Amino acid sequence: MLRNAGLALAGGTTIAFQDSDDRWHPEKLRLQISRLAVRPDCGWCYGRYGLIDVEGREMPLRSGFDWQPREGSLLREMITTEAGVALLTVLVRRELALRLGFDESIPWGDDYDFLVRLALTSPACVVDQLIADVREHPDRGNHHRYDQMLNFAVGYRRYARLVSEPDLSRICRERAYASLRDYLANARRAGALAQGLRSAAAAWWRG
Repeated sequence: MLRNAGLALAGGTTIAFQDSDDRWHPEKLRLQISRLAVRPDCGWCYGRYGLIDVEGREMPLRSGFDWQPREGSLLREMITTEAGVALLTVLVRRELALRLGFDESIPWGDDYDFLVRLALTSPACVVDQLIADVREHPDRGNHHRYDQMLNFAVGYRRYARLVSEPDLSRICRERAYASLRDYLANARRAGALAQGLRSAAAAWWRG
């Protein structure tokens, strides 16, 4: 996986992430490095992001949650997707990033899985500014796929066993089954239900 290869080659004390179609704001790294420097208790830092089109024009975010700068443990907010964290806004201490790595068995959604495991492992600090933009365009990797929800289903099932709070474990299980239902519905619409059932059974057993 390219991200794990990048982690292995990275130097310095912190690591940041950027896909080729997205963009950072000029002050991103300076702001985040400064914030992490005064928060030695935090393993990672994130910030606010926007959505832009192919031409770089601002677009409304699709998330139903308003931005709130949160610090400390973000596990609950990450599981419920209320945190509003995107990988391209994250700056993480190098030793923590290397220890966690990206799950190479996940063909799509490995960024979300990495963020959840970050939240499981370490508290976070925040830069309450717009520091990066996600570019929306037809060729984005999450478009035109029916199988993306399967990775979330297996992930939530795994998180249910890792979290300590019973109600959060329940939320993970509920999201696992909801994601599985969405996956199978998408597979049916794509005319791939038989393959979808086989993939779901194998992934569910493995997960």
